[in-house]
Amino acid sequence: MGHFPMSDDSDLTNYRLGITRQYTYGESFDKAVAEGVLKPEVVGDDKQNILKLHGGRIDAFPMEVEVGYNLIRQELAADQAALITHHENLVQETPIAVVISKNIGKERADLLLRVLNKGLKQLRQSGRYDQMLQDSRAGKYISS
Repeated sequence: MGHFPMSDDSDLTNYRLGITRQYTYGESFDKAVAEGVLKPEVVGDDKQNILKLHGGRIDAFPMEVEVGYNLIRQELAADQAALITHHENLVQETPIAVVISKNIGKERADLLLRVLNKGLKQLRQSGRYDQMLQDSRAGKYISS
């Protein structure tokens, strides 16, 4: 794929963009849409945007990177998926949270959170976390 220049929302005005109804893409992006600076095509779900992107009906759409790659692998053949990439510039950065059921009890929930955080820290320090992200984007992990 060619280079997709993007340093701020104004760089996106010359592209056919897709967005998913009822999602927010950050204050700046959402404001540009509300003011008509950006005029994306709105669809009901991300799958529709993947198919529109593959079909050449849009040039780009904002989506969480890992979720996007997973959906691309689910919806497209490997040779088709290889034609889609992401841009390193972020439209919006959102922290990830772990949801733990209240039904397991506070002590067990606290233990689970400590173990998860310890494991995540070890993965990051070892470089394995970054490798796992790269492998995921390359389709080395298959979700079920």
